[in-house]
Amino acid sequence: MRKKLFNKKAVSPIVGTVLMVAIAVALATAVYIILLNVGTMNQQTQRFITFSQERSNGRLTVVYAGDEELEWSKLIVSPSSVEKNDTNNDGYIDAGEYLYNCTGKTVTVTWEPTNTLLGTWDFT
Repeated sequence: MRKKLFNKKAVSPIVGTVLMVAIAVALATAVYIILLNVGTMNQQTQRFITFSQERSNGRLTVVYAGDEELEWSKLIVSPSSVEKNDTNNDGYIDAGEYLYNCTGKTVTVTWEPTNTLLGTWDFT
């Protein structure tokens, strides 16, 4: 009679261990790729402008204009009788500049390139 050299029961734990290691390596690789892509994403500065309503003066003052230079010409202000005060006449929106002649109107400001409504203010 021949002696058995291999124990069939011993193969199962080895295969299980190899599979567990393969799964762990695959998960670690997936997490690494995801984190690498998140870290290297091209992050663009959000373009947004924040206004403060001054009812008594009938104006909207720019509180924050973002980190980029944004042009007054890219704003759609409704009604058209509302005027822009570009303090330093450079054509760019800066904090402290304002829209005036708003008294008695509902003013709507839209960012033209993306057609994004920045806000509506009631001065009536």
